[in-house]
Amino acid sequence: MNRKQSVYVLILFAHIVSCSSTKKLSLQPGCRLQYDLVANQKSLRVDVTLVESNAKWKFNYVIQEDNLAAQLSSSSRAVKNSTELYHNFNGSDKVLSSSMALRLSDTTFKSLRSGVSAEISYRIGFVKNTYSYKVVENQKIKVLINDKQRPINVLYIEDLSDKGLALWVWDNPTTPLIFRHNLGYEMVMNQMHIP
Repeated sequence: MNRKQSVYVLILFAHIVSCSSTKKLSLQPGCRLQYDLVANQKSLRVDVTLVESNAKWKFNYVIQEDNLAAQLSSSSRAVKNSTELYHNFNGSDKVLSSSMALRLSDTTFKSLRSGVSAEISYRIGFVKNTYSYKVVENQKIKVLINDKQRPINVLYIEDLSDKGLALWVWDNPTTPLIFRHNLGYEMVMNQMHIP
């Protein structure tokens, strides 16, 4: 093999390696998420389209089985410091000044990721319950992303007093998205499309 052929082989090898490497995933406006939700023995599909994901967190959602559609948004203050999860997908637009939906706040995520327990509250009916969560282990789960199964690193988080209350949160400081949770009902992401 002469020098020119060696260079071609090297370029071809570099191209193959670069094409097969996994790109870092990041959520951006237009990203679509699909969750399956099971509550009170009823299965629903929640389709989410991300509108804004940086300083604020805003998304549209549709629950076709119940003919519900709305927009939820969290303030930049909530994105940074909220300890409350909002999970009332009732078809009403809502601006959340002190709670998050489908993701953890930056402060809560940083505490959990550093090994410190964090209080997370959410409402069941009219009652606001506060629980103390801690990371139990790092896990890899497979998620259908742009029609391909991909492994995603998540933090598996449990309530310290009730192991049945659990969250699987993307190990991603930029967007600690909840891929799955069991908060008295179960919600699991089954696919994601990133434009």
